[in-house]
Amino acid sequence: MANIKRQHLATTSKYFNGTSKFFDPHAPTKGSLSALIGEAPHTLLLGTQASDNAIDMAWAFATNENAFWHIMGDALGFRRGFHVKRSEAVDSIRRHLLHGPETAVDYEEAVARLTEAGFAVWDIVAESERGGSLDQDIRKPRFHDIRQLLADHPTIRRICFATGQGSAKIFRGAWKEWLATPGAFQPAPDRTSREVFERFVCASAHSTDEAIPVPSACFRAVSTQPVELVVMESVSPAAVPSTATYSVAKRAAAYAAEGRHDLAAAGCPRAAAYAWKRARWLTIFEEHLHPRARATLPFGRRPSDFECDDARETTVDIEISPRLRLRLVEVESQAGGTQVERASIKRAARKRLAPQPPLQKAQPKGKAVDTAAAAARPQKCRRRKPKDGDDDDEEEEEDDNDEEDEEESWSEGSCSDDDDDDESQSDDEDGDDGALG
Repeated sequence: MANIKRQHLATTSKYFNGTSKFFDPHAPTKGSLSALIGEAPHTLLLGTQASDNAIDMAWAFATNENAFWHIMGDALGFRRGFHVKRSEAVDSIRRHLLHGPETAVDYEEAVARLTEAGFAVWDIVAESERGGSLDQDIRKPRFHDIRQLLADHPTIRRICFATGQGSAKIFRGAWKEWLATPGAFQPAPDRTSREVFERFVCASAHSTDEAIPVPSACFRAVSTQPVELVVMESVSPAAVPSTATYSVAKRAAAYAAEGRHDLAAAGCPRAAAYAWKRARWLTIFEEHLHPRARATLPFGRRPSDFECDDARETTVDIEISPRLRLRLVEVESQAGGTQVERASIKRAARKRLAPQPPLQKAQPKGKAVDTAAAAARPQKCRRRKPKDGDDDDEEEEEDDNDEEDEEESWSEGSCSDDDDDDESQSDDEDGDDGALG
């Protein structure tokens, strides 16, 4: 049996336990959770697969730093009151919550309020071999029958992918033929949804560039409009929005892509990750949206929507080898000290050496070098060895010519026979130096 090479990688997020392993043949088989669905749902919220924390607690989106239940609470008027091994929300989220601790509810109550508002929750992957809780570690997936779910609940007219492009692309790969059904689907008008689905969805006469109105919870009739596919901002704590990074260039590009030219003109302030995600999610609640949540829109109206610490980004290059450098981008902030935001390895290009001047021959000690005479001195040609069949007359003629050349060189003040020996010796020394490089 051929040896299988394992590649162990460090966990890409501190919020998940264990080690992430690509193509680990011994990764455990993990399942998922049942669908959370009420009567006459209008929107299906799809995750990828339940995390280890979710499976252990039997809670969808159970990780403390996951933004899902915090956003649902802000939108519908409650506060998440269930956590894993803690009693309150994490600091990065708690300061943005809109409702006080008196509105905290348990998991069952949160599910009831969400389904009463017409939202259903499920995962795309029913079972897979996965070494951690990350989407990239999923192997041999078996998918939930989402097509049958929509057939059983024809009031669902919108599918939102809760973990962003990751879950959207897995859904696209699993249901390519279904997506190609004429008139069955259409991507939402935003840029990300179009990039993921536009080439895979078969357009129909019903397709429009406007968002599809969502029927209310009491709506029973089946709409003839296609199901809208919406790629949401990922609620996963491992996903950091581009508007929340320390790179000004990335923030400027993200604000421009979202049409927020006002924030780009204001200097591209760094967004708080949770506040940005919440603003993107609140747009799907419509008539169910709590007044406090409605007052937070559009993003940027509240000072807490932005991080107030002035961060300074510096780049540090560490030489690993003559051709490899480790580049660290460090961010120094007033609140959290210095931290490394990203790291990369740079490979230096091969440098072409400039032509070097020829090495001068070493001169004997105690003798001055007449450079002008050396430059004017004609170079001597080596004598050609006589070949078989050459006439004796030609050899005598060559000897005569050599004697004439030597007489000319002596008359011009060239070196003596001893100097020739010194020159040949210096040539040998130069050759050894060149070989050593």
